[in-house]
Amino acid sequence: MQKDQLRYGTWLRDQLRNSSTMKDHEITTIPITKLNPKGWDNHEDSFEETLRREMLKWKGMYFIIQEDMTQLSEAHNKSLERIKELLEINESLRVRLDKDDRLLKTLHDSSKTSNEKTL
Repeated sequence: MQKDQLRYGTWLRDQLRNSSTMKDHEITTIPITKLNPKGWDNHEDSFEETLRREMLKWKGMYFIIQEDMTQLSEAHNKSLERIKELLEINESLRVRLDKDDRLLKTLHDSSKTSNEKTL
């Protein structure tokens, strides 16, 4: 499952990199000068820019969700292993309990038989 998630993440990254909106916006540095005092805060509010910002936000969310899925899968596997261990312990305790029940029954039967002989 993790391989599929990794393949999908790689495919999604490539799709985002190859999309027309990402090619149109190359990363450049904007120096802070008297003409441009805001630096990176001085960006256009066009549809393409808004779309690019939204895609970057969702791309970040995707990687967070992917990391959560990885951690959940690990926790799930650990839980399954623990359940298996507990089932094995439970089975061994059931076997011991059955042995003890049989022993008590034989002791009870033997005491009954001995009491009948004495009477």
